[in-house]
Order: sequence, then structure tokens, then C-alpha cells
Amino acid sequence: MKENWLMSGQRLVIVRGLPGSGKSTFAKRLLDGIKSRGGKASRHENDDYHIICGKYQYDPARQAEAVLACQEETAKDLVLGMTVVVSNVFVTTFNLQWYVNLADSLGIRHVILRMDNKFEGIHNVPANVYKSMSENFVDITNEVYVTANGDDYSFDVFVDDVEVIV
Repeated sequence: MKENWLMSGQRLVIVRGLPGSGKSTFAKRLLDGIKSRGGKASRHENDDYHIICGKYQYDPARQAEAVLACQEETAKDLVLGMTVVVSNVFVTTFNLQWYVNLADSLGIRHVILRMDNKFEGIHNVPANVYKSMSENFVDITNEVYVTANGDDYSFDVFVDDVEVIV
């Protein structure tokens, strides 16, 4: 039986990718997988703070507040001993670095997973905004690429040569 990297200790899992790459779906699957195996875990993403009356309504004026709320909830849950899955675009390392620094300061192992897929997005990101994100999207050392197996949202992921069971 293979060891599951996610279940071998507290973790911070950072999921990044362009809009429509499957970040939210993958993060939810990770969370469900951890919880179904008895793990304590939570999931946070900036988009959660743009849901009003059950509907996603992005408001650029609220983005800074969304980023801060996501960071605060992540920090709270890590201090409580939970594994946390954070799923955001993270075009550059600027906001992502805050999470890495937090994990390092708490002595928690982290992994950066990069969604390398193109599904139909649900956020209606304008083409020019998507193009700008794509052109400015940076590679990050040691990030692990996650590619879907067809259109069924199943994924195979290995971290440190250990399977992440999703």
C-alpha cells in the first residue's frame, strides 16, 4: 500500500493555476479525500469571499479584503493543527510567498501544485484579463504540475515520489 503524502502529517497545499484550470474542483477533491481518511482539513480561496447569496459576484473593490480573509482563515486553521488547501490563481509569487512563509514559520511542510488544464471556467473572466494573467504567469521552483486524466477531473499527483491520493 502506497503512503499518502497528505496523510503523513500536517500540510499546507497551495493550488495555483489560471482561471478554468480546475483549481477549485481539485482543491475540493483533496479536502474530501483528507476528511474521508479521518484527517482534519480545511479549504480556502479568495473566490469564497466573492460569493453573495450563493452566487459568485467578483468585485475588484473587495479583492484586497478577500485576500486578507483567506490568509487569516488559513493561518487560524494551521495553528489549530489542520491541513489546509489554499486554491488561488497566484499569477506571481507575491501573494503565494505569504503562505510559504507562514508554513515555514510554523514548521509545516508545504507543496505548490500547479493546475495545467483548460476547462470551461465558471467565472466569465474577460479574454483580455485572461490573456494578461497567462502572459504574466510565472513558473515556481519545485511546483508540481497537475494534469487531468481527460475530462473526468481525475488526477494523478506525486510529491517527493509519494502519491497524493485524490
